[in-house]
Amino acid sequence: MKDIKLTHLPLVALRAFESAGRLGTMTAASDELCVTPGAVSRQVRQLETLLGVALFSGPKNKPRLTEQGLLLLPIVSSAMSQMLLGLNTIRLANKKTVTVSCLNTFAIRCLIPRMYRFNLLYPDIDIQLSTTSVDYGRDGYDVVIGVMKVQEGKNLDDDILFHEQIGPVMTEDVLASHSINKVEDLTAIDILLARTRLEAWDAWCGIMNNNIVPMSKRKFDHLYFVLEAALGGLGFCITPRHLVIDDLKAKRLIAPFGFVDSGYSYVIHQADKNHDNSIQFVQWLKKECWI
Repeated sequence: MKDIKLTHLPLVALRAFESAGRLGTMTAASDELCVTPGAVSRQVRQLETLLGVALFSGPKNKPRLTEQGLLLLPIVSSAMSQMLLGLNTIRLANKKTVTVSCLNTFAIRCLIPRMYRFNLLYPDIDIQLSTTSVDYGRDGYDVVIGVMKVQEGKNLDDDILFHEQIGPVMTEDVLASHSINKVEDLTAIDILLARTRLEAWDAWCGIMNNNIVPMSKRKFDHLYFVLEAALGGLGFCITPRHLVIDDLKAKRLIAPFGFVDSGYSYVIHQADKNHDNSIQFVQWLKKECWI
C-alpha cells in the first residue's frame, strides 16, 4: 500500500473523525462541526476507505472506536491542538486590538481621562473598553481589571494594580461652613451614598473604630452621581481614593481625615501574558499614578 501524500491529506475527514471519536457520537460531532450527522458519517467512511481499516464499530447511534481508531485518535487530536495553538499564536502576535473589562466608575473616573496618554505612546493599539460587567470568568477579554479582597488574591495568577484606600471627601466650602475639625463633626453634614455601595459608611467606621451616626443620608443610584454631588457641595461621601485623585490634586475636593486601606485590591488579569499589545497596556497601567 502506498503512503498517503501531503497533497492528499484528508483534513476534513480527519476533523470529522477526531470530533466523533472524542465526543462519542456522530450526532455530537455534527453539532460541533455545524454539519449533518450524515455528513460526518460520510467523511469517516472516506477516511476508513483511504486507510483500509474500520475506525468505528457497533450501532450507528452508539459507535465504538476500534483498535485502529483508538490508536489514531490521540495522534489526530494532538495534531489538531498543535495547529490551533500555532494559528492562535500567530493571530495574537499580530493583533492590534486589546479588549479590556473593568468597573464603569473606574473607567469613567480613572481610565478614560488617562487614555490619551496611552494613545500618544501607542497610537497603533486600539483599546476596546467594556463596562457592561467585569468578567471574572475572563472569557473573551484580553485584560480584566477587577476588585477582590486582599486574602482572595493570594493564590491567583493576577497582578496587583494597587490596594484600595477609602475616606471621606468634600469641598473646601463644606468643610469651612460646618467647622469640620474632627471625625465627630461629620455628623453635622449630609452623607452622600450610592445605592450600590450603601455599606460604605459602615465599612469606613468599622476600619476607623468609631460608631458615629451622620445627621442624614442622601442616596443616589450610582457612585458617579455621588461624586458629582460631593463636587456640587451637597455633603460628603466615603470614596475610594483613586476615583478622586484628580479632584484632590486640583483642590476641587479635600480629604480632611485622609484615607485608610479598605481591605480590597484592584487586580489585573491577562488572558495571554505573551501578547505584546496587552503587555504594553498593562505596563502603562501600572505606571499611572493611582494612589
